[in-house]
Amino acid sequence: MKKIMFPSVVGGATALLLAAVMLTGVDGGNVAARAQTATLSVASTAPTAGIVRKVARTIRSQTGKGLVIQDVVIGVNRLTIHYKATGISPIDFSNINADPTLAAQGPTLLRVAVDGRMLRTIEGTTSGETQSSTILGEEVLQWSGGVPHHFSVVVARIMGDRQAAFATDFDLK
Repeated sequence: MKKIMFPSVVGGATALLLAAVMLTGVDGGNVAARAQTATLSVASTAPTAGIVRKVARTIRSQTGKGLVIQDVVIGVNRLTIHYKATGISPIDFSNINADPTLAAQGPTLLRVAVDGRMLRTIEGTTSGETQSSTILGEEVLQWSGGVPHHFSVVVARIMGDRQAAFATDFDLK
């Protein structure tokens, strides 16, 4: 089982894709090896500190894809949105630079407004198992503090899948 991870923001140290070769044995002088992909994410090395608000907002697209906004973590200077997307057809990582839009903006693009103000993405990650259409994502947004109330989330694409487009509004309780 191989795990793949894409940065959703181009630039910065949002996520690293590391490939490691592990030796599995020696057979007649030949070294047998298997490739294993490991992921390391700045966001996942330490838990996001803050107040967790469960959202559990489910959205279905006309193409049958699904998005569940699981929760929002409210920090001092950032908001973190955790989501799960289903039915996603991720683009092959090696093809990202072939598309100028994906090369410039990244394979995942979310726009978030809170209480009428557009927020800037600081970092974001998406990950999923190879051959799986289920993607887990995290979007970290710059926040000036205070208690957020109304969220507007527009997803243009997830992991290069342009049919994974969603829009929703929700209020935190």
